[in-house]
Amino acid sequence: MSSVAPEMGQLDLILNTISAPHSLTPLLLLLKTGGVLVQLGCNTGPMEYSQELLLFKKATITGSMIGGLLTTRELVEFCHVNQVYPEVEVVKAARLAEVFELLQEGNSEGVRYVLDVERSLEEVEEEEEDGS
Repeated sequence: MSSVAPEMGQLDLILNTISAPHSLTPLLLLLKTGGVLVQLGCNTGPMEYSQELLLFKKATITGSMIGGLLTTRELVEFCHVNQVYPEVEVVKAARLAEVFELLQEGNSEGVRYVLDVERSLEEVEEEEEDGS
């Protein structure tokens, strides 16, 4: 939490896309009074949070399985207008084991890893050609 300490109590909205069981308390600490925490996607396990924190902050926890086309369009527009962009790293299949290790360690940076299938297949084809 020390890395996000300066942001505590500063956020109006958090879009939580973590689909594994986790505590919401650290996220609630980041919200301003009256802030909203939106759980996107499904977490089949119980969600843990401090009711006291929720009440004193007058925070709202809400969620959606998927927003649909209109809601998704509104979200993308909101992100564009407010310059909210994801941290994305495109990786080839050769790095998958490394990426899984990073994710198991907690992914504290919040990076979204995207597998580049086309470049991965091209790499495999080149290796096959070199080996022939």
